[in-house]
Amino acid sequence: MDGVHDMGGMQGFGRIDTDEPEDPRFHAAWHGRMFAMSRALRAALPMGGDHVRRDIERMDPAHYLASSYYEKWFEGNFACLKSLGAISDAELAGGPLRPLPAAIARPKILKAAEAERFIFQGLPGLKSDFQAPRRFAVGDRIRTQPHGIAGHTRLPRYARNQPGVIGAVRGAFTLADANAAGRPHVEWCYLVIFQARDLWGEEAAAGDEVTLDLWESYLEPGP
Repeated sequence: MDGVHDMGGMQGFGRIDTDEPEDPRFHAAWHGRMFAMSRALRAALPMGGDHVRRDIERMDPAHYLASSYYEKWFEGNFACLKSLGAISDAELAGGPLRPLPAAIARPKILKAAEAERFIFQGLPGLKSDFQAPRRFAVGDRIRTQPHGIAGHTRLPRYARNQPGVIGAVRGAFTLADANAAGRPHVEWCYLVIFQARDLWGEEAAAGDEVTLDLWESYLEPGP
């Protein structure tokens, strides 16, 4: 999906403030609660990071640009909850609570003893038992697909239709695009090395590289 959220390589947003002190804590108490709530919801309901990102990308562009990082998390998580029927706008406004839909009427309960581990470690992503043959090997030249898709994708706009080289095989993972669309399947994922000048032109320093982890369906054999 091409939208304002895909900001890699875009200009015109002004100076990036790098004067903020390094601090591992959240900037507001509700940021920590939003982080924990978002992780815990993934244990209880059939929603994950791909679904949340999909719904963040559907935000109105002006709203997206005016929102802080955890405001985007709030919007994405509650859009997922509403699409599952777990909550409604009326309930959020203080109206009476409705019974959960039958499909999610018995959510998994995240016990207190499991909560910290799950919140900070998340779900395992690597599919170690995946057996499909790989199309590419380390050192292969590739070219990325020339265009995106209508929905969520992890192939950024600036890296489309660009030459690269396979630098490593990362393993097999659920394809984010398909998972966000409700049709999950597994693919091999590769570290791809791009020359910065192929992406940014002569403004980039000679010899600089950009690396991205990309799924197999994003790639075609290169020259």
